Amino acid sequence: MDNKLFAQPVPILVGLGYPHDIGSLWEAFKVLNEWPAFGRGPAHVAALDACRDAIADECDAETARAKVEAFARSRGILAERRAGPNRAKRR
Repeated sequence: MDNKLFAQPVPILVGLGYPHDIGSLWEAFKVLNEWPAFGRGPAHVAALDACRDAIADECDAETARAKVEAFARSRGILAERRAGPNRAKRR
């Protein structure tokens, strides 16, 4: 199965603010699919739909990545990038 990695991970904050990099479509889909219903909204729907479409090869992974990043930003969980490759940083 093709893992469909993002060119650059989406750095998010999880749990009590710990940094985590979302590196693939499948990982993004899992995070979005498990997101609590009370925290969903238009950005969540757009990101989840884009991930589904990219998994089905109906759009590219980077389009889905941009939607995931927009969702993370809208929820206030987008982390800063750390110095060094592919590392999220707590704010």
